[in-house]
Amino acid sequence: MRAGGLADGRDLRLPLVFESKLRPPRFRAGAGPRPTLLSRLHAARRTPLVLVVAVPGSGKSMALAAWAESDGRQVAWLTVDEQDNDLGTLVTYLATALERIGAVIEPIRDGLRSKKGGAVAAANQLAGSFAELAVPAVVILDDVDQLHNEACLDAIGLLADRVPAGSQLVLATRKKLESRLAQHFAESLTLGSADFKLSDSEASALLQGIGVELAESDLHIVNTRCDGWAAGLYLVGLALRGGSKKVLDADVLGADRFVSDYFRFEVLDRLEREERDFLLDASVLTRLCAGLCDSMRQRDDSNALIASLTAANAFLAPVDDGEWFELHPLFRDSLRSELFQLAPDRVATLLERATDWHDARGDVEPTIDYAIAAGAGDRAAALCLRFALPLYWQGHYATIERWLAALDDGELLARQPALAVLGAAILAREAEPERAERWARLALRNRSDTALPDGSRLVAWTVLLRALLCRDGVAKMRIDAEVAVGMFGEGSTLSGSALTLLGFAELLNGNDERATQILRSSIERSSRLGASVSGSMAFSALSLLAARRGDVSAAGDLADSARRIAETAHLDDYVTTACAYVASARAATLRGWRVAAQESVEHADRLASRLTSTLAWLAALVRVELAHVHLALANPGRARELLDELDEIAADGRDLGILADRIAELRHDLESGRSAGDGWTAGLTPAELRLLPLLASHLSFRDIAERLGISRNTVKTQAIAVYRKLSVASRSEAVDRARELGLVRRDAAQRG
Repeated sequence: MRAGGLADGRDLRLPLVFESKLRPPRFRAGAGPRPTLLSRLHAARRTPLVLVVAVPGSGKSMALAAWAESDGRQVAWLTVDEQDNDLGTLVTYLATALERIGAVIEPIRDGLRSKKGGAVAAANQLAGSFAELAVPAVVILDDVDQLHNEACLDAIGLLADRVPAGSQLVLATRKKLESRLAQHFAESLTLGSADFKLSDSEASALLQGIGVELAESDLHIVNTRCDGWAAGLYLVGLALRGGSKKVLDADVLGADRFVSDYFRFEVLDRLEREERDFLLDASVLTRLCAGLCDSMRQRDDSNALIASLTAANAFLAPVDDGEWFELHPLFRDSLRSELFQLAPDRVATLLERATDWHDARGDVEPTIDYAIAAGAGDRAAALCLRFALPLYWQGHYATIERWLAALDDGELLARQPALAVLGAAILAREAEPERAERWARLALRNRSDTALPDGSRLVAWTVLLRALLCRDGVAKMRIDAEVAVGMFGEGSTLSGSALTLLGFAELLNGNDERATQILRSSIERSSRLGASVSGSMAFSALSLLAARRGDVSAAGDLADSARRIAETAHLDDYVTTACAYVASARAATLRGWRVAAQESVEHADRLASRLTSTLAWLAALVRVELAHVHLALANPGRARELLDELDEIAADGRDLGILADRIAELRHDLESGRSAGDGWTAGLTPAELRLLPLLASHLSFRDIAERLGISRNTVKTQAIAVYRKLSVASRSEAVDRARELGLVRRDAAQRG
């Protein structure tokens, strides 16, 4: 890659943040008042939720901006776009918007900027801060239809549940809500496209605003043909202002045909050739600025052209404080179509130059997006290979998945085997079984061995993928992982991942002491490299090992660390984070924290449902631990469902190591109705469980020792272990806690 390009995957400018997204749109000429609509909105002042569903160009954004300006309350505005489907990005924008209306976000602001606050946790905190607003306000989220990520939609749902008295949350969308978010707005005030149709008088005001006067009869004809559609009327006005009367002809039918015809033949034809050529070229861009356009078009007149087009209101509007602009979406689509017809070869050239310009600036996302759009698959693949891992560790899987989907081509992956390996690993981790299997087949049958960006060789990546997939059982997984560890240098971005996989392999082979040693090394390495996924999983595994040996305090601390890393890097929705949640749930049951255990179990259940046989070892491990927690929470039905899923995972006869015995134990525990080694027994050994009823008696330690046939010191040692595991400080507290957990009968005599 060229000097000055993207150089360091751990210092990424993603996303590009635009202040304009946090401001209502500017009023354009002709965007006159909508008195009837504004009256309805003002009348609904006490309705906490408002949903606006209207077609593009209906004027909903302008109407909401006018309402916000006249309402008198503080207003927070966010215009949503496709990039907001990353939860961390959306939460950052929401936090900034809410802060401007007085929401207290100081506790999470630094966390959002430095990634020390998880996106899901931040969304909950923001909802709470919104609920505590001191002064009534209006929060308007425009273009919500751009969101399809359920986690992002759920974040908005949290706000909908916490609207404070006197405030309102308004969603504007082009289509009907069909996600879980729709449930929150079932009782809202809903405005549809029909509510945004312009009356003849409103249409007249719009046209007059751009210098067009029509006779009443002509006005009615035009408005009828446009069906009251503001964008169509605006286009009519531009055409009439330019002297065309075609729109008044009876054979011009339908707003859609009108838009297509007039964007192409009327609007463009009224511009100077230089302006028209500029707009055609600029239509390949999502957002544009003078520097980008100069570089892309290899000219130096972009700034002047942008100024003249903006002044002429030619569907080019600023989206930032002076530098960035964007074309009206309908106009941009029409221009792109025109450009493809006139000069199809030029499109790729323009996109390649746009890629170069963003590359030189270090803008990761647009660089790869434009490379893909240009059809430069090998260049996009090389960039993905370089930056996908650090972005994945920062929680931007939605962005990576978009790139992988665009590069899902067998011939390309055959030329780019390293991307096939990396993509297969990421897709397998993120519950994309069919695609992961297909990419893995391409990756594993490739025999080339090239040098990769982290200084390692392709063969090391391939061996690591083989260990991750564990197709030949956990014994072979351990061998592959150990080989991979030896192949990666300490500075390689994947060396932490190799250590984590080796630690899990040792755990699954029953080598707990060796697993503990390796996992601790993985934590140090992963932390240094920023490998958040590996670090969180390593802490989770150590927590489960601590729980198994009855070290309650360590199990809890390690689980907390696992979740903290996951939340820091916005990994809340990654399936691998199921490890952190199940470890947290297991630790909570050992501590006797039923509410905390239930909260963690809900998260673990949601993620575990997406863990498939593609990663059979991880899917089985999580389900075994989760089932025992459900038994501890008196949910045998769910535990049995998990056992059925485990039987399906184990059906292919793959060696799962100690998990086979754990599954057998689970089956036994289900038959007996309780989990003997987990749950509310708090990790107590059989000897400690035998001691508990005697602690509840009036017997002294000497008497207990005589009854059990052991020494007094042994009784004292066991009692201290019981106190520690039950998180208490005395014998009486231990008995009270044991009674709460059902480990000692409540009618047992207790010594004072």
